[in-house]
Amino acid sequence: SCVAQGLALAGVQNLVLVDPDIVSNPNLNRQALYAITDLGKFKVDVAQSRISQLNTDADCLVIKEMVKSAEDVTNFSSGANLVINCADQPATDQLNRWVTDACFPIGQSHILCGGYDGHLSFLGPTVIPGHSACWYCYEKSLDRRLAAYQHLQITKSEIDGGSLGSISAVTANLHVLEATKVLSGFAKPSLRNAVAEIDFHRFQLNLKRFKKQRGCKICNGGKDER
Repeated sequence: SCVAQGLALAGVQNLVLVDPDIVSNPNLNRQALYAITDLGKFKVDVAQSRISQLNTDADCLVIKEMVKSAEDVTNFSSGANLVINCADQPATDQLNRWVTDACFPIGQSHILCGGYDGHLSFLGPTVIPGHSACWYCYEKSLDRRLAAYQHLQITKSEIDGGSLGSISAVTANLHVLEATKVLSGFAKPSLRNAVAEIDFHRFQLNLKRFKKQRGCKICNGGKDER
């Protein structure tokens, strides 16, 4: 929601929105395009309507399906300049592999949004085929020593506490900034060959850079462009 909104406000004119879900109450505190009057409606239909109000030049294609394979990514994103994965079902890592398998071999740029958990936000990577490492390289170089996650005690119940819209909005719009860099070329993407973890509790950012891994089935162990 926030990513689509940010792209529309930035002037992106062609968007393909893929989501089979409907708007529900827990979405309203952090998904910017939806209101209480939208409960029960398909998210992509509501998003399409709101985006047309934000950017009258925007053309939104909506697809009410779940991504279940790399083939789905290929079919849904044919001809796109940039693919942005914001989904978390069946699992973020699996979806990132599918997006990589679909996009990297054909040179299609893609951003693998990490999302957030409690007070921690996860950013990137931004992948430019031929000029950066891929998701598989990141997995091989994964450093488990990133900041240890601990829930902040906001309410007595973790369920009642939910998530903070401010954290999701910041996370989303940093990815929008990355997308704007990729699409416009005004600056190099900050998350090329890198991921970041933001600790909103302490306002700390931990940037981790990684390289192409030897023997990677996607990158073939080539050198990164510097």
